[in-house]
Amino acid sequence: MSDKTSLLTDERRDALQEVVNIAMGQAGSSLASIVNEFVELSIPQFHLARAEGQLLALKSRPEHQQNAVIIRQPFIGQLRGEAFVLINAPDIRYLAGIMGYQGELNTPQEQELLLDIGNVIAGACLNGLAGQLDFQISYAAPAVYSMQGSLAALLDAQTGNWPYALLMEIRFRLTEHSFTSHLIFMMTEDSIDPLTAAIDRLLSELQ
Repeated sequence: MSDKTSLLTDERRDALQEVVNIAMGQAGSSLASIVNEFVELSIPQFHLARAEGQLLALKSRPEHQQNAVIIRQPFIGQLRGEAFVLINAPDIRYLAGIMGYQGELNTPQEQELLLDIGNVIAGACLNGLAGQLDFQISYAAPAVYSMQGSLAALLDAQTGNWPYALLMEIRFRLTEHSFTSHLIFMMTEDSIDPLTAAIDRLLSELQ
């Protein structure tokens, strides 16, 4: 398999960064609507890489080895793969509090909360990417992949299934609390050509 990450020139990377910024802004707005608080976002950091190669170096960072809840959402269309949302457990408890959950969550409540948040972050970002790049993408309902996972373990488990990964790291800040969510799109090889072609169309429209 050839390495198609070389297709992501500096100009294309800058354009994709802007597309990602807008898509994650939509995710932040969607999250604000369910937590009833203003959500401030950091500038998203992203990496498009061969999953078995340079992306794996990221797992050595200490914050990527911490236990987290992982939500998975498959998607198909002109981009195909799976989206994974990782959120640290203490942040889940904080979000539950501001969303009106009282006391300890029972299992159905916890599942509902996790799937709502995962669907908002992954779904809103997918919709934002699809809308800007004129893609047709549909996705299945989200599911809890792991209650005690980590980015490092996820990459170890998934790189044999998906050749490419678009990893986005975004920090959401609420009124009194900030948290970091990792959003990873694991993609098929045949997703890269449509992605770069769509970026080129977007660049041509701006000229």
